[in-house]
Amino acid sequence: MNSMRDIPPEAVAAIKAETPDEIVRWAARPNPGRACRTGFGIYVFAIPWCALTFPLFGDLMMSVFYGQTPQWVVGGRGHGPVGASLIIVGTFAAIGVAMLAAPAWVYWNARRTVYAITNRRVITIVTGHTTKVTSIPIDRIHKIERSERDDGSGTLNLVTNYGKDNEGSRVEDATKLIGVPNVRAAERALDARRTPRPV
Repeated sequence: MNSMRDIPPEAVAAIKAETPDEIVRWAARPNPGRACRTGFGIYVFAIPWCALTFPLFGDLMMSVFYGQTPQWVVGGRGHGPVGASLIIVGTFAAIGVAMLAAPAWVYWNARRTVYAITNRRVITIVTGHTTKVTSIPIDRIHKIERSERDDGSGTLNLVTNYGKDNEGSRVEDATKLIGVPNVRAAERALDARRTPRPV
């Protein structure tokens, strides 16, 4: 089992509280830097989204302070059209800010996360003001996919179910363990307990 020496005391306590009658085969914290890189994928949408909404929101704010209604505001001049436009565009601008902040949120969340593999389950624990625990029974895992970097860290993709989309193509229901240090050790801990299932 991976040593728990690098895991914060509150995370160790959470693991022990969650697994009183289980054997912990492996436990580790995700690498926050590795994990947060997954959040940058949304920038493909966030950058053009913000490029469109931020100038519009800026125009509306200027109209509030200087009383000059932008020509593009539907309904003409007046507090009503400007107020309605400000609410709508402000909402879209807030969504843009949230998308830009996604990597920071993933980084912060990863710092509070710990993974554990027991003789029964794969457990993800997120500590904080409240503790969130999600788990997957090992016997539900159909397939394990490992993505590994040169330093030994990587991602485990745990496929738990198969289904079909609207076009009839097969899709996978999967959970990812991202930024896992020594990802092969985690995979071995799973394989030691898992009974192969048909795909």
